[in-house]
Amino acid sequence: MRVNPWMLAGVAAPPVYLAAVVAGGWMTEGYSHVRAPISVLNMVGAPAAWLLDPLFTLYNALMIVFAVGLRTAFRERSVTIGLLAPTLLAFTGLVGIVMGFYPTDPLGAPMTSTGTMHAWLAGVASVATMLAVLRVGLKLRAEPEWRRFAGYSLTTLVVIVASGALAAVLAARMSPVMGLWERVTIGAFEQWVLVTALMLVRRG
Repeated sequence: MRVNPWMLAGVAAPPVYLAAVVAGGWMTEGYSHVRAPISVLNMVGAPAAWLLDPLFTLYNALMIVFAVGLRTAFRERSVTIGLLAPTLLAFTGLVGIVMGFYPTDPLGAPMTSTGTMHAWLAGVASVATMLAVLRVGLKLRAEPEWRRFAGYSLTTLVVIVASGALAAVLAARMSPVMGLWERVTIGAFEQWVLVTALMLVRRG
């Protein structure tokens, strides 16, 4: 069985994201992964921005490659998922690249137009990822051999929605654990991408 190069991008994307966040936290004095959101790591003037900006761009480019090959990878396993989920995932990657031009504002600082655009783009990307996972889960429920993966996808979606809503509320209140719940939300999506890519990395 031959390796699917499109799915290799999906296998690589989550580790790149994780490496960027870990490196950024290590390079930013006083940074807490529990208290602070990830976007603080590459805001204007952040010491790790010079490294994280290209890493996040690489991550989003890998996500686009993964999304482009997703429909074909499922088709090679005799499964049809349609174009909606891959399109949403590719859109998420594109939005992520655009977000690099609109860094977030420092915590507690007045909201600027750039920071507002960052928050708006992040919200759009979040909705797109949730819809993509939902679409895959619903499409695969009709496939007997894929029902367990469909259930896994829909369970992942529940975690993303619940933790994402909580993270948003905590961020609005500047809670000392808002960074933790943001990571639960993002981590749920990243592990879904990794598991999906690993399942499809071999051509059927």
